[in-house]
Amino acid sequence: MNVENFLEKAGEAGVPPMSGGRLVARQLGSTHEMCDLLLGLVLSEQKTCTYSLVQLLEEEGGLLEPGDRIVFLDADRQPRAVVELDDCEQLPFNGVEARHTAGEGPAARDVKVWRRIHAAYWGKWLKSRGQEFHEEVPVMWQSFRLLYPRPELRAAAEASLARYPAAAAALTVLALAAAALIADWLARRVIAAAARRRLKSSGAGPFGKVLLESRVLLRFSQLAPGLVLFFGVRAAEPQLGASWTRALGVLAFAWVVVALVAGGVAVLKAAGLYLQNAPGSHARLPLKGYSQAVSLVLYIVAGLVIVAYAAEVSVWLLLSS
Repeated sequence: MNVENFLEKAGEAGVPPMSGGRLVARQLGSTHEMCDLLLGLVLSEQKTCTYSLVQLLEEEGGLLEPGDRIVFLDADRQPRAVVELDDCEQLPFNGVEARHTAGEGPAARDVKVWRRIHAAYWGKWLKSRGQEFHEEVPVMWQSFRLLYPRPELRAAAEASLARYPAAAAALTVLALAAAALIADWLARRVIAAAARRRLKSSGAGPFGKVLLESRVLLRFSQLAPGLVLFFGVRAAEPQLGASWTRALGVLAFAWVVVALVAGGVAVLKAAGLYLQNAPGSHARLPLKGYSQAVSLVLYIVAGLVIVAYAAEVSVWLLLSS
């Protein structure tokens, strides 16, 4: 089967056509055995990224970008998988870190192992062209998602949800809500609680005590579910649709802004209590009134920021008016 026929089958299975970008065919590995091994990892979604020398990509027609697709060929040069790039980064060989190898096959996810394997592989390729491998040779990291063939259960689930977009959106909202609840529990019951215990056990000074009394950590812990929702909604746009993504995105943004202001107001309150009880001239100042005035200004500014984000206008325009 040639690449064109393979792509036709992918289209019949529900893979959307390309709206632009490039399509390239590529083999993985330097031997038949390695090619089939790596291809199996791609098909089982254990391998979700690949790497290329920038020089090789330029010789083959140019660097790839997110949205481009790769057809992976087996050892007999038969098409077996279609993937779409969702992220790319050009960097020196010695700049490859754990986040770049996290999507590699299980045996090569350790950065040291990855570097040893690819230094030998690319070193041989460069030597065949009369060049020497060096630690700063430019490479391209390419993260991808498998489009075809998809695992049967996942394909069936996606097909069912495609017939009922409202159900897909509802399930996505429930998943986001569950993730936000888990983040809230972790932030309040685990992280904030551990920080409070640490402050108490280490003999927190006067300011540390008023921080605990003002529940500053609890206020800032509300950032966690808001951030989970904000970034989760963006990632789930294909399932939610543009209108739901926008509405929930504004709600999540408002949550984050209000949580930030609430945390800042709690810090102001704690500082006011500390200075009010401290010896000296500060005790005679109307610190509570100052704190309330600043808190009011912060909440007004936060409201304007949220309105600007929802209306997609510059916050400076609202503030200046």
